[in-house]
Amino acid sequence: MAKRVFDSAETLDRSKSQQNGPGLSKTNYVDLKPDATTGQTVRTLRVVGPYLEYVDHSSYKRDPNNPKERIKVSFDDAEANKSFSRICNDEDKDNCYWCQKGFAAATKFAWVCLERQADGSSVVKILNKGKMLFDLLFNIEKENKEINLQEPDSGLCENLGGEVAPWFRITADVDKGPGNVKYSVGVFPKQKAITAEEVELLKASYCPTPEEFEQLYAAAPKMRDAPVWYSYGYALDRIYKYRGLKDNAQSTGTPTVTTPPADLEVSVSVDSNDDTNDAPALNTTPARKATGRKAADVTTPAPVTSTNMYVDDDSDTASTTTEDPDEDPGW
Repeated sequence: MAKRVFDSAETLDRSKSQQNGPGLSKTNYVDLKPDATTGQTVRTLRVVGPYLEYVDHSSYKRDPNNPKERIKVSFDDAEANKSFSRICNDEDKDNCYWCQKGFAAATKFAWVCLERQADGSSVVKILNKGKMLFDLLFNIEKENKEINLQEPDSGLCENLGGEVAPWFRITADVDKGPGNVKYSVGVFPKQKAITAEEVELLKASYCPTPEEFEQLYAAAPKMRDAPVWYSYGYALDRIYKYRGLKDNAQSTGTPTVTTPPADLEVSVSVDSNDDTNDAPALNTTPARKATGRKAADVTTPAPVTSTNMYVDDDSDTASTTTEDPDEDPGW
């Protein structure tokens, strides 16, 4: 079962140790595919509330004749469901159809966000990627927490989805090799309180009914104590919900042996380094206001680099860095 996560430290700690329904607006995702002409795409975002962590199955299986290879196959309900992946029943894998059929699984994340447009307006979207990109965001929060412990007056944002948080820029560049992408994340210096206009924009996109609020609170009790707009934007819990086999369809795809994406777990269960079924501790403490100190001293985390090259949910491969944006737009 997908779960709301308020504190990315839980995800980082686990990493170390281990479609739309009625009443929902059309799902609008952040597009991070590099521009075909320039080789680069830049998106300016602010994430909202807690992110959702879930497990996603891809159309790969282990090749029984060569464990180092993977077989790309059609999902058994490919004719009835055109989605590229299937949500895992990760809290009850024994009753997950896709686990039992041996489809590869990987941990994914979804975060409601506001995307700044060229005209200065914002659009409500979902940032939906794997660990390669999201670890950059988690490490920003982690490093801010460490700085705040050393400098209690720093007031750095420890919760990017909180009430007072910075906007940030994600840059996707074409990297070496066909289809490869390099992501970088730069945090703008100013931390901003979410505005009434932004809350209304989120609410206009999606606002739960009273019954849906109660269902959400039952699934994630600490959401009850969080700002109400944490639940606006998109019903992530309903979008990323296990649905099993659709219409009892049968597989019609012809298997082909391919080199596997390296981040796709090939066992029936999800690798413990990527995921756990333990419920996360939820943190609803709002981020403290910035103290006005220079961003270079307190707002922007030190560069984070990784040489881990692997394929994420969009079949992109990348090394990743965290760096400052060139300028502050002054919002």
